[in-house]
Amino acid sequence: MERADKLSITMPPELISAVRAAAQAEGVSVSAWLTRAAADAADRQRRLEVGLAEAESLYAEVEPIQESDRQRVRAFLDGLAADERARTRAAG
Repeated sequence: MERADKLSITMPPELISAVRAAAQAEGVSVSAWLTRAAADAADRQRRLEVGLAEAESLYAEVEPIQESDRQRVRAFLDGLAADERARTRAAG
């Protein structure tokens, strides 16, 4: 069995209820459900970072990326991540 550490978290009661309901609907423990949700979120963040690095690499081949462009790309990717979090909350 994989080693696991305990973590104490605080969240609003309505979110706790939604998490418990989602875990029960999937037939898994709350711990397993939250672990998967955290892993999915971390993976999305990693993919966003990889995408930003790729965009910077492509821009570097053409011309140096300007800070204003970097900020627009970051805002766009942050918006995608926020949209995904909202969809996840709505589905939960």
